[in-house]
Amino acid sequence: MRNNIFISAIILIMVFFTGCSEENRVSDNSSSLPETIQFPEVPEIPEQPDLREMHIKKVKSIDYTLATTKYQDVDFNYENGILKEVVIDNSMIGQIRRIVFTYDGEKPIKTETYSPSRLLGTSIWNYEGDLLKSKLNVQDIEQRKTEYFYNDSEQVILEKNSTKRNDQDFVLSDESSLTYSGTNVAEIVATSYYFGFPPLIIKQAFTYDAKINPFKFQNKYLREFSEFSLGTGENNTTSIRYQYLPENVIGNQRIEILYDGDYPVEVKKFTGLGRLQLHITYEYQ
Repeated sequence: MRNNIFISAIILIMVFFTGCSEENRVSDNSSSLPETIQFPEVPEIPEQPDLREMHIKKVKSIDYTLATTKYQDVDFNYENGILKEVVIDNSMIGQIRRIVFTYDGEKPIKTETYSPSRLLGTSIWNYEGDLLKSKLNVQDIEQRKTEYFYNDSEQVILEKNSTKRNDQDFVLSDESSLTYSGTNVAEIVATSYYFGFPPLIIKQAFTYDAKINPFKFQNKYLREFSEFSLGTGENNTTSIRYQYLPENVIGNQRIEILYDGDYPVEVKKFTGLGRLQLHITYEYQ
């Protein structure tokens, strides 16, 4: 599980420039791309009735984005209803990784990542009242600091990531700003400074259904910081539109979701031209 709430710009570069290569080629051949795009308004989602509380047990995924298909199984292990460990078996990594959680009450205050028994890194979570304000990830000689900024509704509206090596100062590497429609994220603007200036900017606009996010009943701090959910709000993402700047390349992702009752059990993500990128299945307990 990543330590970051939202996909950092560098990860977006790797995945979506490759995954949307077909759209990119179409866009590159266009002589009149718009300088900006108008992102669709996301309608308010009606409140959900009371539901039986369920927790994620296993997430299996097959990623077709790159030339080599990637397989990943993720197991969620609980003690008395509290998530204590996540075990990740990723074919690209070639070894099993474990993430162990330490809590202060309901607040996660530390995660430790092992592979499988050797400690790879530690993440310390810092709070201001009930709000998570920052995380410090330490791995070998590199440290990565993530800072969170909130609106009056206690929703994250800005995330900043900085890195340092050895005794150097922290340097801003990427940041993401977020806007909301109700409880769902309507748009993310991710800016990456990894490659200098001008920075790479990726705009994402989301649409949603009115169904239950598979992490709805997860610990609220972990629910928002999971890469396995279908969005960061109460409901599930059904499409994403991307705009890459300064090249002004536009891409799309369509998402099909199969439900068992109120909960998603299978997800397929496609490029705008219909090529399957990602297949995900969920199991609950």
